[in-house]
Amino acid sequence: MNGTALFLGIDGGASRCRARLRDMSGKLLGEGHSGPANIAVDVEQARESVMEAAAGALLTAGLAPNDTILCHAGVGLAGAATKDRQQQLLEGWKPFATIRLASDAYIAWLGAHGGEDGAVVVLGTGSVCYGRIGAREHFLGGWGSELSDEGGAASIGRECLRRSIWAWDGRIGMTPLSENVLAMFGGTPVSLIAAVRKATLADHAAYAPLVFQFAEQGDDVAVAILRDAVVHVSRMIGCLVSNGFGRIALVGGIASPMISWLPDDVRAHLCAPRNDANEGAIMMARQAIG
Repeated sequence: MNGTALFLGIDGGASRCRARLRDMSGKLLGEGHSGPANIAVDVEQARESVMEAAAGALLTAGLAPNDTILCHAGVGLAGAATKDRQQQLLEGWKPFATIRLASDAYIAWLGAHGGEDGAVVVLGTGSVCYGRIGAREHFLGGWGSELSDEGGAASIGRECLRRSIWAWDGRIGMTPLSENVLAMFGGTPVSLIAAVRKATLADHAAYAPLVFQFAEQGDDVAVAILRDAVVHVSRMIGCLVSNGFGRIALVGGIASPMISWLPDDVRAHLCAPRNDANEGAIMMARQAIG
């Protein structure tokens, strides 16, 4: 390994948590992943997911899982936008040499723009926007799945299930997508409804790739779902533009397939991100120790 310091960048969302380990020179040493890490939903689960992903990165680097104490960690998590939530996670918890905690949107912005002026629209399990111009911060969305997260994978997946039931009822036409979804649950909505009662956000988000797949084939239900999602994403981007942001990056798990569905005039406001959220988290860890 080059240098003596180890930097761990952790990006935790509502469906998964990813860790990346680099040394002082920036050499990639290892990566790991685990399950959900949304501290607004479950603080203990978030801690466990962070440690599991970190252990995976250390193991691939040939280190022991308890070598986390040697790492300077930058941790960005869903639900960590407020100081009280951050304190909940950090209270009595010191697994790293140093730790700097922020929201997943912040590290996405840091990675995408390298700390320079700009904004991100994060489309993962949920959706949230964050931007900075100088010292001015701007937040948009990210209010939780009950009232927000429009255009995110869980919202798209939930609509997929809802409209499959509409098709069963005859309120809309049955399509290959709705037939495929209903077949997963025995061909009727009964088992689907029972499953939804126990479903997590990650469970709903798992149907989003199916929607994109069938939409590319011209499936009416899938296309309608994505058109609705595009309306929400376009509004977010428009709001950022009206607040003075000239550089806007679309990032997150479903950003890539979503871009092709956006109107040309909306895509014109987008720029390519420099790096991903894990690199933003590593940058944050490096900044924390100067």
